[in-house]
Amino acid sequence: MIQSPIKPAASPCASCGRPAPLADTGGTLYLWWPAGHVARKLLTAVRDAGLPVTTAGTAARAEVPVAAETLAQVAGLLSAALTPVEAQAVRALFLPQGTPADIDALGRVTTLARVAARSEAVWLDRLLAEDRLTSHFQPIVTTEGGSFAVEALVRGITAGGDMIGGGRIMTAARDADMLFPVDLAARACAVRTAAAAGFKGRLFINFSPAAIYDPDHCLRSTVGLIEAAGIPPENIVFEVGEADSLESLDHLKNILRVYRAAGFKVALDDLGAGYASLNLLHEVRPDFVKLDMGLVQGVDGDAFKAAVLGGLLRMARELGIPTVCEGVETEAEAAWLRAAGADYLQGYLFGRPAPLAAQTS
Repeated sequence: MIQSPIKPAASPCASCGRPAPLADTGGTLYLWWPAGHVARKLLTAVRDAGLPVTTAGTAARAEVPVAAETLAQVAGLLSAALTPVEAQAVRALFLPQGTPADIDALGRVTTLARVAARSEAVWLDRLLAEDRLTSHFQPIVTTEGGSFAVEALVRGITAGGDMIGGGRIMTAARDADMLFPVDLAARACAVRTAAAAGFKGRLFINFSPAAIYDPDHCLRSTVGLIEAAGIPPENIVFEVGEADSLESLDHLKNILRVYRAAGFKVALDDLGAGYASLNLLHEVRPDFVKLDMGLVQGVDGDAFKAAVLGGLLRMARELGIPTVCEGVETEAEAAWLRAAGADYLQGYLFGRPAPLAAQTS
């Protein structure tokens, strides 16, 4: 096996650790607003709800006492009284009863929208604390239907045993400022689950660049898990989508540099889903491209989709980049993609996401 150039972490990363849940035992919610009309909306919502409030004279600040077990309700009510942009613009700090409002507290100032999301994300805290994340895997096949790879997709399990979809988990993680620990836990879960099933094939793993602030440090635990599992690094394909790549292209390139130095492959997801995809293709120069299901589904009966998707497939072929077409649900779609020169196919036609043991037994 290729030895990774990334050294094991000497100590855990504070940003990637599970943040402490907001204590809902009562306290004070401090609010700072950017403009007078926002203040009027906030204070009207507070008074309409019958909540006490203290304003700081001419200062753009208010203090709202919050009773025990009502933080999510209060923060949600105030956030809902504003537009999404206003809720992001209002700065907020919740201090539990007995916590001093000193200089140390300033480091915990965030937005009203985030306090509302964080206080509602108790279920996400519990998923991490009780290790109730799991991975399901969807097959990626050759155009002839042979096995090529699997993609790991995060899922959660409620205390009652019900399944929580990956979309809900990752949306809540972003909104509640928990993307660091959730993304790390999802990557680790994918590797551990594959290893437990004895899987040594090609494995596509999603990641968010926004959850990695320093790739040389933040990726160490994931790389260590892959090495310990005995999965060849060239069999790991880290998958990044356009929506997760636009904040800082230089940051994304730095992450991919570290991944590739360790011997891993890179896939650009959702090609064709947004306006920046083609520029990302040039900048990232991935080992695989995954073509968006919005173009794939119904392509056999839609001349516009066929023209766009056919052009993307030809371009990828000229660049020497293998293609994976997502969201294939019908034989007609699969036949069109085969004729158009797609390399690999993924979708319900070939298998829904499921525990890996069910696909390798």
